[in-house]
Amino acid sequence: NVFDCENITIANNTFKSKLSFTGESGYGIELHDSPNSSVVNNLFYDTGRNIYPYLDTDSLSESGLEVDYNCHFMSNGIAPAGNPYPNDLWQVNPQLVNVSDNDFRLKSNSPLIDAGKEVADVPNDYESLPRPQQTGYDISDGLFKGFQVFT
Repeated sequence: NVFDCENITIANNTFKSKLSFTGESGYGIELHDSPNSSVVNNLFYDTGRNIYPYLDTDSLSESGLEVDYNCHFMSNGIAPAGNPYPNDLWQVNPQLVNVSDNDFRLKSNSPLIDAGKEVADVPNDYESLPRPQQTGYDISDGLFKGFQVFT
């Protein structure tokens, strides 16, 4: 949840949930009173339980909102709730190294590689390597392993 944050950029993140999550909400990101925000190059993996879209906004947050080049994938094969934004990869398997071991690095054949857009606010990836590494910017950063997963 993001509250009262004008001009926030949420870029190159991996949001992972469990299909069995039973909490009050299942959105990946909720924007409240946060105009002129940007949500780009993120991976949403199993967020929303096929009920909630990956992004929920109130009317103030819709003002100046940029949502682009995200991937929303549900491992149960059922399409995500909501509709894709421009340039989203919708129900496209991101080809991660080992989801069950919390290794969200992108495999070399991942369709997320070179599929994003340049985000000036994020010049380096998770391992502090400059972007881009190949011909384009990746969706997600995916370059981490072994963190705590909250459900």
